[in-house]
Amino acid sequence: MESKLRKQLKYPPFCDIIAIALTGNNEKNLVTFSKNIHMYLRDRVIKEKFGVLLYSPVQCPIYKIKDKYRMRILIKCLYDDRMHKLLNDMLEKIEKESKKFGSKVIIQVNPNNML
Repeated sequence: MESKLRKQLKYPPFCDIIAIALTGNNEKNLVTFSKNIHMYLRDRVIKEKFGVLLYSPVQCPIYKIKDKYRMRILIKCLYDDRMHKLLNDMLEKIEKESKKFGSKVIIQVNPNNML
């Protein structure tokens, strides 16, 4: 019964979950930065016909820790070479922007927890 539900909800092991965690000192900059990343990913996913579920950026359950705001973007997909390349391309593209916005990006595949 549990595996049927996991399959319907597209949870591991039936797919992979990629969590893109974003942190920054300035809330407004972090929101803008996360939207920019989401737009980049959305455009690539549509253009290159990736079979993924891409979720909009949201606040993490624990939104602020030690004066740093936290947001995340979730992707449900099969993690393969194409997805790996897409994430690497994204990191290269946003490198300068992350410094400009004072934000940090961490990518986890199938994280142990979602906090």
